[in-house]
Amino acid sequence: MVMRISERDLEVLSNYLDGQLTTGERARLEARLQTELELRTVLEQIRQTRAAVRNLPFLRAPRNYTLTPKMVGVRRQSPRIYPGFFSICSSSNR
Repeated sequence: MVMRISERDLEVLSNYLDGQLTTGERARLEARLQTELELRTVLEQIRQTRAAVRNLPFLRAPRNYTLTPKMVGVRRQSPRIYPGFFSICSSSNR
């Protein structure tokens, strides 16, 4: 069976599970859940997926993978000086 559910509905379902809907949004979604089997099915799939992910073991990375500018060879650029700009400014001050 192919589920045809909008990205907006997926977002609302996720917010529902996170407890982030307003009272009105929650009531509208719960009314839809009572009449739309497909929406209930997707909600249950999201619940199962979240539970499976939460049950995965927590593993630490073997090291810190953050790269420093030195590691990637990034050089700080010196500020550029625009001699034409300074000569115009200094001649107008005379």
